[in-house]
Amino acid sequence: MAIVFELGPRIRCDLVAWGGVGFSGKRGIVRIFPTGNVQGTLEPEDVRALVIRAFHGTRVILAARPEGDFEDGPWRCVRVLPGHCLAPEEPQGLPGVRVPDLDRLDAYSARRTATELEQSYPLVSRFEDGEGWTFGTVGFPELKGHVRRIIIERDDAPRVRPLTDGERVARAVLARAREVAPEALPALLEAARGELEPAEITALEDWLAE
Repeated sequence: MAIVFELGPRIRCDLVAWGGVGFSGKRGIVRIFPTGNVQGTLEPEDVRALVIRAFHGTRVILAARPEGDFEDGPWRCVRVLPGHCLAPEEPQGLPGVRVPDLDRLDAYSARRTATELEQSYPLVSRFEDGEGWTFGTVGFPELKGHVRRIIIERDDAPRVRPLTDGERVARAVLARAREVAPEALPALLEAARGELEPAEITALEDWLAE
């Protein structure tokens, strides 16, 4: 099953994933635009190393849990911070961070993982305790090959309420309709209202208005 993406408002981000550590093996690309459009998909087994390209002040949370609170399973947060990221590769491009092994700590500019050190990224008990450009927890399963959800949002945003299965389906359908059949949006939104709870409907309408 493809990795689920949960996006904050007005996110611009490119993810390049590899099926092997050290940027080896199968390569996949996902491009995310401020409209909420996501181009490309990734499978968990194909994400063992990652390059993140995003504006300063963006955080990317890699989670082993596909739904619910991501803190209930292994997760890692990677932040694109000034002074702790790669410069853009082209004018008007995006700064970035390299992660050659999802379960190890390497420099944000590393082209391979330092296997001789086998050092984990900084561990925290709660997301709110995290500091620096990367932090998280470890557990079973390890993250590489087992990322089921990727949350991307502005670094100053509060933690996003986990989406229910119904909300994820509704957002996927409405996002696609907004691209190819905008005239169908009112009818699809009305159908979604009949299936969701009041708080979920409000959140969906706010998401559509962004």
